[in-house]
Amino acid sequence: AELLLVSLTAALPMQLALHAGCCGVSLMLRTAPSESRYAHYADANPLWILVPPLSFVAYQLASIGTLARVEPVLHAVLNAIKRIIVIGLGALWMLEPVSFGFGCGATVAIGGAAAFAISSRVLVSHAAHARLALALALVLALLLTAY
Repeated sequence: AELLLVSLTAALPMQLALHAGCCGVSLMLRTAPSESRYAHYADANPLWILVPPLSFVAYQLASIGTLARVEPVLHAVLNAIKRIIVIGLGALWMLEPVSFGFGCGATVAIGGAAAFAISSRVLVSHAAHARLALALALVLALLLTAY
């Protein structure tokens, strides 16, 4: 509860101040409209300046709420999968080619998350954990040699 209070009372004003400061500096260093990459945003509503800091604080609050409900290791696994999904969707959205290395890394990360979920619920013996670790090491070695 204290962390949520700190996020709402300190993080939001700090994010708003940081974002407003960055926008102020960019306005002072403004180049000619024809040279600016952001010239097409000139007619945008000024309230859009609130979207990035509010989104960041909402993301932090969601992360804190998730951490309060799950174990820290599971939270880290979920965060790793979230990063893969965000990077992959961003690459697809921008029509960038997804490299073989990214595909291998995403496969290993998602496979590791799945193995973690399976091992924490299904596998109870040390021998089963050892077999799963060996299988994951073999898959990783095969992917690395193929790359």
